[in-house]
Amino acid sequence: MKYFKMTEALESKQAPRLIDWYGRFDVRDISYKGYGKLPDREMFFVEQQNETIFIDIICSPFLLISPRVNQVLRQYRVTFLTKEIILLHPQSGKPELYYLPVLNEIHQAQMVTYQFEDGKCIWQSGQPGNKRFPIEQHIFWFKEGNERHTVLSLDLAESLIRRGITGLGLEEIQLYYKVQEEL
Repeated sequence: MKYFKMTEALESKQAPRLIDWYGRFDVRDISYKGYGKLPDREMFFVEQQNETIFIDIICSPFLLISPRVNQVLRQYRVTFLTKEIILLHPQSGKPELYYLPVLNEIHQAQMVTYQFEDGKCIWQSGQPGNKRFPIEQHIFWFKEGNERHTVLSLDLAESLIRRGITGLGLEEIQLYYKVQEEL
């Protein structure tokens, strides 16, 4: 199965920017272990900008997905937990519903990222291992040091693109066993 790392898309520059989110809850609790510490519903104000676009996928400061994305994930029977996040634009006063997903997290692999141009690989980060890491999930988090990356299968990425989901940037990746853990 082919996988892609989710990145910020061009329209993310106009995405809502959360105000005073730090301290409301600990981002380390956005995990299966800390799920119970998160409030069931939270509301955040967003920066007042005229060009704010409520895109379907917000990557920063933590992953937020629109109801449309949540519906697509449910169609793929992805097992994950969510909390409701309400974003309120001070100018319009209109609330927008998002979901804070809590996904399965993979630690025991290494990621190699590829960038292609005209069908040719023009850049690669990391060295591929000897053996591919077997995983059969449509969406999960990959933990690399202190960074958490959201990874999508090709099938799920295509489904989101076909539905016109906004805020979705993709980089092709491959997962390998960590060098010290190779068999």
